[in-house]
Amino acid sequence: MAEKTRALTALHATDHEVLTYAPGQDHFGTHAAEELDLDPAAVLKTLVIAHERDLAICCVPVDGHLSLKAAAKALGWKRAEMAEPAKAQRATGYVVGGISPLGTLRALPTLIDASVADLPAITVSAGQRGLSARLRPADLAALGTPTLIADQVFHAAGLVGAILALTKLWWMPFALWQQFDDGQVFGYTLKYFPQYWPVASLIVGVIALVGLASAIFRRP
Repeated sequence: MAEKTRALTALHATDHEVLTYAPGQDHFGTHAAEELDLDPAAVLKTLVIAHERDLAICCVPVDGHLSLKAAAKALGWKRAEMAEPAKAQRATGYVVGGISPLGTLRALPTLIDASVADLPAITVSAGQRGLSARLRPADLAALGTPTLIADQVFHAAGLVGAILALTKLWWMPFALWQQFDDGQVFGYTLKYFPQYWPVASLIVGVIALVGLASAIFRRP
């Protein structure tokens, strides 16, 4: 039985077929196509590209080549290069040779080669060497397109929470509502911070910690 991976979990509500084969040590995409006796044009390799601190995923047939220039243009980047293996592994949570466009640790923009759009099915890595998933191209496009806004909101909320927690400014609206003057706002904030709104203090503190952890661990 195939090991449950994040990629397969992401496919739980999508019609797909799990394929297993003896893993190889190099040329992983080509090896998968040969082991599974599939048309290389319908088996996609998952490549991670980079531009400065940004990363993206590109899915191209194993018998084809990725145009970094075309990929950069599609992403609105000035240029692109192949991501360092260590960065690719940290961002996706998968080892090289088993990187999947599905279930990545970080939500990454995903480009899929247009040549597979009309194929009845395509095969991609399912998150580990020797494990693939076969599904419709449209389903991969739907599942592989991340909600980048979610990441942005996550970081923004963490940053705001950190600022509020460190400066205790969350208490200011309450103080102003009590009609304290500016001096009293900060004086009462420092004096009564632990006593007022303990639940709110806890929530803001948690948001701050999550935001700081996000900034540290969710970046490539």
